[in-house]
Amino acid sequence: VKFAKPKEGALTWVCGLMVHKDAPNLDRAYDVIDSLLSVESGKFMINDYGYGHSNSKSFDAFDEETLVGLGLSKNPAEILEAGHFQIPQTQDWETRMNETFEQIKAGF
Repeated sequence: VKFAKPKEGALTWVCGLMVHKDAPNLDRAYDVIDSLLSVESGKFMINDYGYGHSNSKSFDAFDEETLVGLGLSKNPAEILEAGHFQIPQTQDWETRMNETFEQIKAGF
């Protein structure tokens, strides 16, 4: 199976972390965030999942050929600029999409 690279660009998403204002164990929450932002976590996400990462130093562990093979670049801005971000949908549409996806996974 080969990586599909549509000429229009791949679908792109980003994810973020937050800490609730009343969160207990704030120091532990920041430890988790620091860990997820580390170079080591970035290298894992790139190598094992083919995902980009917010820590640009993580990309330095890979040669250009490896990154290109994963559909990535040493410059995270290029990855984001080449992709298409999903537009937020209505709750009704999200529900229908999720129900359809569950049916597909079930083999129907």
